[in-house]
Amino acid sequence: MYDAYLKVNSTVPQSQSSHPQVSSKQRDHRVTIDKVRNDNPTKAEYWLEHTQRVIDEILCSFDDCLRCTVSLLKEETFQWWSTLTAVVQKERINWEFFKSKLRKKYVSKRYLERKKKEFLELNE
Repeated sequence: MYDAYLKVNSTVPQSQSSHPQVSSKQRDHRVTIDKVRNDNPTKAEYWLEHTQRVIDEILCSFDDCLRCTVSLLKEETFQWWSTLTAVVQKERINWEFFKSKLRKKYVSKRYLERKKKEFLELNE
């Protein structure tokens, strides 16, 4: 019966996925958080900024934003996040919590202060 249905409806267009297609070349060149280590706060901050821009573009909720971002975590970073969320109340875990904890872990306070100072000292 299903085969008959397919024959009759073979010309009906199939729904297209609403998810953007990413080529394997693009996938291979993306910066993933597993390549960001404690010794490179610039990469960690850029990764977070880039991720935020992508999330803003796809207009998803903060809950979806967090789920998507966590799905990008790999290896030690994913283990760090899993360990952290295991001991924190679920109500506290949100996008802002994630960003603050990621910055605290991978972007040092000294780095942020230095960048703030550089910004304030910019001349036109």
